[in-house]
Amino acid sequence: MMGGRSWDEWIEEYAEGHKHPVNRITHSIGIPMIAVSALL
Repeated sequence: MMGGRSWDEWIEEYAEGHKHPVNRITHSIGIPMIAVSALL
């Protein structure tokens, strides 16, 4: 599941990916859309 990487390596890569500006923008739009759709 983790592609042969250690837990620490996986967490480091995951955290780094979530610092990217495009990722932040898509999350700031997508997560509220998911939350609103869950209420419908």
